[in-house]
Amino acid sequence: MLDQAMKDQLKAYLENLKTDVHLVLSLDDSDTSNKLQALANDIASLNDKVKVIEDQSASARKPIMQVVNPTKKNSYRFCRFTNGSRIHVISIGSTSQWWAPNEVRS
Repeated sequence: MLDQAMKDQLKAYLENLKTDVHLVLSLDDSDTSNKLQALANDIASLNDKVKVIEDQSASARKPIMQVVNPTKKNSYRFCRFTNGSRIHVISIGSTSQWWAPNEVRS
């Protein structure tokens, strides 16, 4: 999913992690979900502190990826939307409420 130059840059950045980071995926059967899962797996392969967790109940919106810091108990959510011929990836919010397995987030 990521080219080698991007992987090298991201790996150098991820070496600065002091705590674990969870990439929590809530997916559907779409091609976008497959790409999002491949991206998350690519990122996680670069550093042992990054974990991919799939939880269908983590969000009502699908596909979505939440970047969770379980130590600080906060998260950022990202989704995709289409506007005409352009695809946008946006942060749809951050929260001090952290993700926990089987909690439903809208």
